[in-house]
Order: sequence, then structure tokens, then C-alpha cells
Amino acid sequence: MANDRYLQMLGIAKRAGLLSQGHDVCVDAVKKGKACMCLFASDASERLVQEFERLLRSMSRTIPIKRLNYSMSEIGYALSYKTAVITINDEGIANKLNAIEKTQNGEEN
Repeated sequence: MANDRYLQMLGIAKRAGLLSQGHDVCVDAVKKGKACMCLFASDASERLVQEFERLLRSMSRTIPIKRLNYSMSEIGYALSYKTAVITINDEGIANKLNAIEKTQNGEEN
């Protein structure tokens, strides 16, 4: 986990102020149109995921929603804030995270 590029990129995004963490802050980012991607911890409740899906549907927004392979504890260790939901508020960071995910899954860019 210490050398995990995905978590490292999340840390960079946090330091740059380009991600939101926690339910209320993420809901606000979605409502204000800042969110480019919505990420959920592997142990996030299904109710939480459905809540964000309904919110996006009600606003006619289509942003990627992904369930990560990391638990809330692992995300908390990497970002110093234990949370089940994160929004990425920058298109460039979102694209980079997608590229890292493809690389980690063994897919070609």
C-alpha cells in the first residue's frame, strides 16, 4: 500500500485541494457541479452509493461512480481522513486516476 500509485495520486489531489472527502462535502461538490468523479471505499454502504446515484440522476449529471479496491481504513491511512466517499474535482486528476487504474489492472493505455 505504501507504493500504491492510485493512493499516492489521491494524496496529491488532496494536497492540491482538488478532492472532497466525506458525505456532506461531497454532496456539496456534486450540487455545485465541481465533481468530475465519485469514488467509494470498498466497505461503503450500498445505501450511500445509491444516495449519490439518485442525487446525480435528479440533477441530470453523468459522472463516473467507482467503488475502489480500498477500505475506509486504507483511504484514511493514505489521506489522513477516514471516509467512505470522495469526489475528484478536477478533470485532469480524474483522467490520471483512470489511467493508473487501467495500468494496475494490466490494461494498455
